[in-house]
Amino acid sequence: MWLFEKKETILEGKDKAALERAEQQLNDAGIRTHSWGTEPMPVGGCGAKMRPSDYAGTGTKAEPAMLYHLEVRKEDAGRAKQILGIASPD
Repeated sequence: MWLFEKKETILEGKDKAALERAEQQLNDAGIRTHSWGTEPMPVGGCGAKMRPSDYAGTGTKAEPAMLYHLEVRKEDAGRAKQILGIASPD
């Protein structure tokens, strides 16, 4: 059952298009994936609506930098890394 299986995050980055391509490659190979995006926590806590770009002098009011994650079942991690060309730390 996917919900209760151990998973391993194999890809993290700011490029959503690259993550979607990797996810499609893995799905085509028969590996089930889960992806999601996270954004930085507001500086003043929940609901403060303050972003570092508002006062840090970066000169941009762009949306916060999203960080995208892609995970697969732990048993499929080695095969997924091989398909994507990611070097294993072993």
